[in-house]
Amino acid sequence: MTQDERDELDISSIPENLYAAIKAAENSELLEKALGEEMLGKLLDNKRIEWERYRSQVTSFELDEYLAIL
Repeated sequence: MTQDERDELDISSIPENLYAAIKAAENSELLEKALGEEMLGKLLDNKRIEWERYRSQVTSFELDEYLAIL
């Protein structure tokens, strides 16, 4: 489907990365109802830690692309 077709039918996309998924989950009544407030809080805390660990990694692409500039 094209973006216009999805917009017309009010079909949204899934989050593009873990950070976006965390932000979506923070406002999800469905997740809170399914997991409970405490469990959802713990899940989100763990996913925030996972995101921080992931985003602080230096990838081989970054080393290859930017190390020569330094």
